[in-house]
Amino acid sequence: LTPPNRHSSPSAPPTTAYPALLKDIVIFKEGTCQEDITKAENDIIDQGGNITNRYNTALLGFAASIPESSIQALNIHPSVDYIEPDGVVTTQ
Repeated sequence: LTPPNRHSSPSAPPTTAYPALLKDIVIFKEGTCQEDITKAENDIIDQGGNITNRYNTALLGFAASIPESSIQALNIHPSVDYIEPDGVVTTQ
């Protein structure tokens, strides 16, 4: 039996990789059913994002911190009308 190498460095602690989150507003096409919107929200949450606001009066959609992988999926989602960065809007 070979004794353990006492001069080897200890293994580094595991690191958790967090996805890059983008703050965006996702707007769905008129007539999109709530089930499709809820599924999109749940997919974002499952990927490490979170929903920060929901819109269902003038617009149909939500604001969220969204992982890049979810943005890619939303960009090709047939019910999504558009996605835009969430930020402060000012008037002059």
